Amino acid sequence: MQSVARYQIFPPKGSARGVLIWVQRDEELDLKVELSMTLVGEQEQYILLESDPDEIVPVTDGIVEDEYYHETVEPKDNIILKLTTTRPNINIDNKVYLIMGVVE
Repeated sequence: MQSVARYQIFPPKGSARGVLIWVQRDEELDLKVELSMTLVGEQEQYILLESDPDEIVPVTDGIVEDEYYHETVEPKDNIILKLTTTRPNINIDNKVYLIMGVVE
């Protein structure tokens, strides 16, 4: 009833200080977004990212887009995005449709 997906982000310049992420999902999807930004060799340290509920953008009927942002003081080169979805029973089939982002 719970699914976890992890995505490693490879910044084009080798490291990044900030990550801006957009996630298109079913409006009813229970989604938890976490990000770890460390140096290679350091243990992953996830922080919870939260979108502003007032800035959720409708895409089409029943599908919305959330925006998440995180910035560190120093550039990091080991960036991992973790998405956790939970559903109350097997008959519910809510999903993520698209994940987009930029690094700086």
